[in-house]
Amino acid sequence: EFAFGVCTLLGTNIRSTSLFMIVMMAFLLPFGIYNAYFVPVQNNDSFSDVMWINDTLMCWIYLILLLISILILIWKKHSHSPYTHRTEWTIALYSFFTSILLSIYCYVGLPILDFSPYHTGVDISKYEAKQPLIGIIDPNTNSNFTIHHQERIKLANGRTTAAIQFYSPEDGDVTHKILDHKGYTFLLIADDLNETKTGHRHEINDLYEYAQENGYPFYCVTSSPTNGQIAEEYIVESDGAEYPLINADQRVLRSIIRSNPGLILIKDGVIYRKWSNNELPNFTCKLDKDENATLRITSNGQKIAKFAISFCSILLAILILDWLIGLLR
Repeated sequence: EFAFGVCTLLGTNIRSTSLFMIVMMAFLLPFGIYNAYFVPVQNNDSFSDVMWINDTLMCWIYLILLLISILILIWKKHSHSPYTHRTEWTIALYSFFTSILLSIYCYVGLPILDFSPYHTGVDISKYEAKQPLIGIIDPNTNSNFTIHHQERIKLANGRTTAAIQFYSPEDGDVTHKILDHKGYTFLLIADDLNETKTGHRHEINDLYEYAQENGYPFYCVTSSPTNGQIAEEYIVESDGAEYPLINADQRVLRSIIRSNPGLILIKDGVIYRKWSNNELPNFTCKLDKDENATLRITSNGQKIAKFAISFCSILLAILILDWLIGLLR
């Protein structure tokens, strides 16, 4: 999609680009219609911070892009690209490999753009449920922890997100204890222990020991049963993990961080930092003196602008090279 979009905007490889766009949009449109008018996606909190994301709008976008692609193919002879045949093939390759590398980077680490309501800098204590936990599945069974009739919290943009609730088999509802704690708290998010990667177990265990030595609360939050075979197998595979296991709804955990496991550092209820399983930090001093624990907020708009400038600078370099080759010839 990214490569086709760039080639369409620049008018490069216009015939093949428009044909591929028609095929892709014709493939996506039925799914868009199905999601918009037959089986809408319910309570998708991954994009709760973006008001304009919805199934109906995406369906109309697919239709409009399909019509535009058809018009481009019909009127392709009127398309004029700033690039010549000498270099226009590089635009498609450059765009394609950029999207691939960007996807790999976001998969290994964390997505560069975070549209969830649990992004860095947000005070998640305001998402704390007002009502106590009710209708939960027994965490001692093999079923995942689920909250029935989950409370929804209204966001500033008018959308809603699922309320955060943490449950401990020993202490019951510990939401208030964790989110209203004054100071730093580590939350290791492992939404499903059956799928949790344990390759970095030594780093996680070292972080837990560091938290214990410095008096920072450390919890592993999961939707899997905390008392049973699944938890026991995870503890064994994690070289005897000693940190407490508590429960939360799986949909909420997957919205908080796109990594299993993923580490979150909160202070006074505010998300300070997020790390994927492959980017775990190493602390050597108190958190208030460590750069890895500082609050760094970069808006999605700033990230997009930075990427656009970097990407377009290469496009400009290719255009200058194309012009120089033509001048020398």
